Amino acid sequence: MKFEFSPFVAVEIKDYERACEYYEQVLGMTPVKKHPVESHFQSKGSAGEMNFFVSETGSKNICNDIYFEFKTDDAAEAKKLLEEKGCKILKVYSEKSFLVEDPFGLKYHVYQD
Repeated sequence: MKFEFSPFVAVEIKDYERACEYYEQVLGMTPVKKHPVESHFQSKGSAGEMNFFVSETGSKNICNDIYFEFKTDDAAEAKKLLEEKGCKILKVYSEKSFLVEDPFGLKYHVYQD
């Protein structure tokens, strides 16, 4: 089992509609899909292609959260290892996808490709 950094970053934004306009109109990101509470943008440059997901925080009283992502060839094994190493599983999206907080407070998404 291995972890590989993926070209995806997700951010939770308090002012979702204005943020989407900003990322498209000011930073020049290309919208891929837009949903009522989450949008997918892409940006291409000399470093390659980056996928950027913007989602609404809803009623949560928090600052903006940013998540990066790892893909793995075995999500169950990855989850087991991370929990053994002191990580907290914050949210399970499916058998192959979960949000984790590591022992140092960083949050990231892990998914099986």
